[in-house]
Amino acid sequence: MGLGVSWRRMDVQRRVSGDRAVSAPRGDRSPASAFGEKTGPPAWKKVPSSSVVATGDKAAGADVVMSMTQRAGAQIAELDASHVVMISRPDVVANVVRTGWQAVS
Repeated sequence: MGLGVSWRRMDVQRRVSGDRAVSAPRGDRSPASAFGEKTGPPAWKKVPSSSVVATGDKAAGADVVMSMTQRAGAQIAELDASHVVMISRPDVVANVVRTGWQAVS
């Protein structure tokens, strides 16, 4: 890879250990296999959506994230934060997740 990053190392499976999430490497899938998988209609067309948009996100691009969020018709929480808004503002992100969960349960 051009950046010297191994896809096998990047393909991560979340596992829960006690009360904290841990990431463990997975080597059973390559990214190429994902492109051939069939998907159904997007859930956001029928299920209420919520999104946290970090206005200082230069990794994903705040404008790109905002356009996808608006297209989904999501409830938007816009914060002056970076790409890792879940680290800098976990309280707001947790509240958005909690509110979203309540809307669909």
